[in-house]
Amino acid sequence: MDHPKLVEQNRLQELYYVDMDSSPASDLQIYLMGQEQVLPGVSCERVLRKHHILHFILHGKGTFRQGNESYPVQGGQAFLITPDIFCSYIADKEDPWAYIWVEFDGLSAKNYLNRAGVSRSHPIYTGVDHPCMEYLSRMIDHHDNLLQVQAYLLLVFDKLIANCPPERSPATFHSETASEVYVRHAMKYIDLNYWKNPTIQELADFCGINRSHLSRIFRQKTNQSPQEYLLRYRINTACTFLRTTDLTLSQIATALGYADQFSFSKAFKKEKGISPSSWKEQNL
Repeated sequence: MDHPKLVEQNRLQELYYVDMDSSPASDLQIYLMGQEQVLPGVSCERVLRKHHILHFILHGKGTFRQGNESYPVQGGQAFLITPDIFCSYIADKEDPWAYIWVEFDGLSAKNYLNRAGVSRSHPIYTGVDHPCMEYLSRMIDHHDNLLQVQAYLLLVFDKLIANCPPERSPATFHSETASEVYVRHAMKYIDLNYWKNPTIQELADFCGINRSHLSRIFRQKTNQSPQEYLLRYRINTACTFLRTTDLTLSQIATALGYADQFSFSKAFKKEKGISPSSWKEQNL
């Protein structure tokens, strides 16, 4: 397989990334991307990201670790870092990997990943072919043109979905109704802006529909109101912070958009039935 010019230049280490200023409401929002030839044994430990990151291995080997699981990865494969979970990855000491990576999110990101058969529970993708690598290389080459970058990433997903093994591909996909689209967009807006404590009117404006209509279809589809979904999303995020970080309650309250520690603790206890400190003691 011919590799992108990073490998052809045989540089031990090169990292290039660009901040893509795309709209947070886009179907596929790209944040950063880059390429690197990693030195033997070099690792990234306890990585925690807010967006999805796919690493496509050009050649070489390494190991990806998520939770208690460890996955050997090599050329022709890719591994997925999902938001809000600690992971680590390390280059092989004898045959260190080189990779192209892209950090992304957006309203359709999870749908594309699911159709490609890659997720938090199945973070390794096997079958990254030459055309897919070519699209990735062109994406890097055209990093200063957002439309071309998005187009090439969509082509990458098209190849991943086409090459997805049958046993990893979802059995069926149904066409979403208008209500399902509105609810999915509202949930994604909350996912990206929970720390701002958005109002129902802000959600409705984002979706382009009446607030009472949004409230009605949201409850029909999820058995909860948008406000209840937002509260639980914030509290569940707090649980992740409590279990995986050393942040203080005050710092967590600030990160979640609460006015102060007291407001956060009160909301947490109302949802979980115990204080944040007690919950942390029980779940470490």
